Order: sequence, then structure tokens, then C-alpha cells
Amino acid sequence: AIFLEEIIMHESFSEDLTPFWPDRMISNYALHEPKHIAQQIPESNDSGVWVSKWMTECPFRSDYGNIIANTASRMRIAINLVKAGNNVLHEEVLAKSVQNWKAEEEKGDHYMVKW
Repeated sequence: AIFLEEIIMHESFSEDLTPFWPDRMISNYALHEPKHIAQQIPESNDSGVWVSKWMTECPFRSDYGNIIANTASRMRIAINLVKAGNNVLHEEVLAKSVQNWKAEEEKGDHYMVKW
């Protein structure tokens, strides 16, 4: 927000648009952070997985807090992507995913969802 304020305060920004109003500075507004919105684990690459799950679950519910990216959701998305009828290797990929799933199951991931 401070970076945006610096851009807005620069003389080249408002010279042709609108005059600068000090009372409308971004830093004058209170910061409100949304509550109950799930966030990915630090240093995780799950943002794409989360968005994919949200897109899948969106028709059923719009509760952002209950969308969790875990081993089960990553596996489910991967299977859906490779199981398409136009993928000539889908049987081989499914066999390997079952093998991987069993290995994950032996690790004891308590967040796995069985389907």
C-alpha cells in the first residue's frame, strides 16, 4: 500500500489526471484483513492446487475456509488431469498413481481422504 501511495504522490501521476488530495492518501485508511480465509503453508507451492480445488468445489459451496490443499487433493487433481480420454498413457499413469498412493498411505498422512 505504501508503494502505491508513493506512485500516486509522484508529480507525473496526477499532472494530467486529477489533483493530489492529501486526505485521500492510502495510509490514512484503516487496514482490514479478511478472516477465516485459508492460506497456504509458508514456502509451499500449493496456491495452484488451492485454486484448482476452489474451482472444482465452487459450484457446491463458496466457503473459502474449508478448501484445504493436502496430499489427497494433489493426487485427485493429478488423476483428473491425466485420466482424460485423449491421454494414451492414462492406464500406465493410473497404475503408478495407485502405487504412489499406497506408499503415501504407509507414511501415515492423516489428512488423506479416501474416495
